[in-house]
Amino acid sequence: REKPIHAYNEDRLEKILKAAFSHRRKMIRTTLNSVFSNIEDILLQLNIDPTSRAEDLSPTEYCKLSLV
Repeated sequence: REKPIHAYNEDRLEKILKAAFSHRRKMIRTTLNSVFSNIEDILLQLNIDPTSRAEDLSPTEYCKLSLV
């Protein structure tokens, strides 16, 4: 079981979530392209499948993204 991450950047997390869920059914690499210029590299570094959808990511993964 994954341990929750309590560290995150609140402002950045809000932007990420807004972008991620603004276009449902789109891949996360497409929706987060407006927040990160090199999103595919970041996702791969965090072991997140770039073809995932917003609803597939865990809260922990979103917290990790906010710290990049």
